Amino acid sequence: MQTVKKLSIVWFLVFAVFLGCNGAEGNNTDDNVSFQEIQNVETVFDFEDLLATGWKKSKQYDVTGLDDALSAYMGPWAPQNGNPVTYEIRIY
Repeated sequence: MQTVKKLSIVWFLVFAVFLGCNGAEGNNTDDNVSFQEIQNVETVFDFEDLLATGWKKSKQYDVTGLDDALSAYMGPWAPQNGNPVTYEIRIY
């Protein structure tokens, strides 16, 4: 009888843990998260085109180790009425 009671408690705990963890997945409450598809376009852009978008260059990086890279930069860009986002830009 004692073994049955212990086994029942163990199964109850396993079931409770399973139910407790099952609901945690996919509960992202941040509805502002979105991803945009990057599309390959036929146009070749240069650094001046990038600056014309309002992006601000704040740091230039050494490109040693970046195969075929000519330069790399980091800086913020903010969409209209939006919060700035930091982007790393690589020129190949």
